[in-house]
Amino acid sequence: MIFVRILPKNKTKLIKKIIQINFLILFLFFYLGLLKTLPSQLIVKFAFTLIYFWFTIGINANFVMPLIKFLGEIIDNRNS
Repeated sequence: MIFVRILPKNKTKLIKKIIQINFLILFLFFYLGLLKTLPSQLIVKFAFTLIYFWFTIGINANFVMPLIKFLGEIIDNRNS
């Protein structure tokens, strides 16, 4: 985390936003990639969509958001 100390505060906030956007793009990319490989039955795609978003929201709420909050605290503490 050496790079955090040398960057101004607004640049570190930009890095934090870029990380958040990358997580969103990653989940959408994998969703669309997996959705294309499923059979064309509507019920299968609907069930997959419900399950995928259920687990995606769970991962975001329990892992990604606390991780981003923790990174934000580190950035704020280093720049204070």
